[in-house]
Amino acid sequence: MAKRCSTARYLGVARVPGISWMLNERGIANIAHTKSNKEIASTWKLLPEVWGLVYQLEDTDESMIHQRHRTQTQPRWFKTHYAADFWPAANFQPLNLTHKLPAVDVQQTPVRNVNVTTYYQELFGLSTPSKEYRDRMHQGVRDALSLGVPRAYIEQAIREWIYGTKEKVKYDIPNTRRTRRH
Repeated sequence: MAKRCSTARYLGVARVPGISWMLNERGIANIAHTKSNKEIASTWKLLPEVWGLVYQLEDTDESMIHQRHRTQTQPRWFKTHYAADFWPAANFQPLNLTHKLPAVDVQQTPVRNVNVTTYYQELFGLSTPSKEYRDRMHQGVRDALSLGVPRAYIEQAIREWIYGTKEKVKYDIPNTRRTRRH
């Protein structure tokens, strides 16, 4: 996010029920409505929720993301909004400081519900990421774990898509110095 959005401010962790995370047929992270795609969710054993980090963006960064997701050309990405359970960070910080922040405690009751914005494509299919995208996702996983996204979610919803089932992965979490081997 830091490379794409210079004004991003980290706000906290959110969980969106009723959608699932996957890699689309182009090997890019995507989401699908679990309720309307029960066959996909069942076949691929997708979790019926998505966890992630929440950022506030200035209009210039949102416009850039909109262009990056090529919402005016093919393959088309669709911008959408979801109601999400939200756990705020201790204090909102510029993105480049997130590795120094304490993790949000998602074991507590969510503080409130918020609307979050995301993009999705109507491309569903099993795929594997490119090496470059895998490296980018690995950094995203590290950030998510260090800031409080549940490890169980990463293990169950994301790990197999990015790394396959047999590959060992080491997560070095900067603010806790924990290492996890799979």
